[in-house]
Amino acid sequence: MKTQKVRRKKDSIKADKRLKTKAKRLSVIVDEFLEVDIDRNKLSKDHEKTERLLNLLVDNLWEGKHSNTDFYWLYEDIPKSEIVSKCYERLSEFWAQFKRNLFDHREKILPLRAKLKSKEKSENIDSKIEEYSDNINDEQLYFISVKYHFEKQITVTFENDEIHFVQLGKDVVDAFIELINGLPASIFKKCKYENCKRCFILTSRHKKEFCCRNCASKWHQKQVQKTDPEGYRAYHRNYYQKRKELLKKRRMSSGENR
Repeated sequence: MKTQKVRRKKDSIKADKRLKTKAKRLSVIVDEFLEVDIDRNKLSKDHEKTERLLNLLVDNLWEGKHSNTDFYWLYEDIPKSEIVSKCYERLSEFWAQFKRNLFDHREKILPLRAKLKSKEKSENIDSKIEEYSDNINDEQLYFISVKYHFEKQITVTFENDEIHFVQLGKDVVDAFIELINGLPASIFKKCKYENCKRCFILTSRHKKEFCCRNCASKWHQKQVQKTDPEGYRAYHRNYYQKRKELLKKRRMSSGENR
């Protein structure tokens, strides 16, 4: 009995480590590939960036091994920038639909379920809630369409805070699905700064609300502007005055050196 408990504990620790490793790999792909704009024309001229992004995909999506199933890996004459662009095009299409479905489930379905449960004991259920009651308590299925030689539909659920895809395959999108599959849905976060639409992945227990320091700074500045508008204006007047004086000194110093 004791041996079984020890074994279960070890298996649980291994599973946790595996999920943490997957979350870290996913975080790199999201932050440095999916949540940035990649221009195909610019990429074809930037060999260093192309190499970096290609290595990023190989290391984090295929764990160090090139895909041997995606057609564009099989031909040596296809430029690396084209491979990266194709991966970006297909993954971005999938990622946009996946995010929309995940946050729809979190922000609409779960609150409706909670509201319905709280109303079940009451005789008067809102007509809007009653309208959804037939399917809101059942497993909510989402469908993502991706095109690759032919269009296929991928089914995903977010029940019990776990991402679960019904079917898996072999291409770049399927490799990405395999990376996401089984991860907690709660590690996917939207940046708190309302003007930013980026998504990021939590890789530690540290509470993170912004995708980057720049967004955190902008959000806090906006809060100061709301609570203390005069102090906000005074701070920026002082800041820009000091910056102006500093630039003036630099120009004068540059002129003297000539």
